[in-house]
Amino acid sequence: MAKFREKKTGRVWDITNSEHLKHFRANPRFEEIKEAKKEAKENKKVEDTTKDKK
Repeated sequence: MAKFREKKTGRVWDITNSEHLKHFRANPRFEEIKEAKKEAKENKKVEDTTKDKK
């Protein structure tokens, strides 16, 4: 579902439970990691470079 990083230690938590998700989003000690967008950007870059070669 989502990943959160603990700001103090850097530990990453994979959250699958909706109750835990509410807790992590409400707690200022954690920040949500947005990885899906990064992967989409990387895939787009790969597609762009292959188009230029044709």
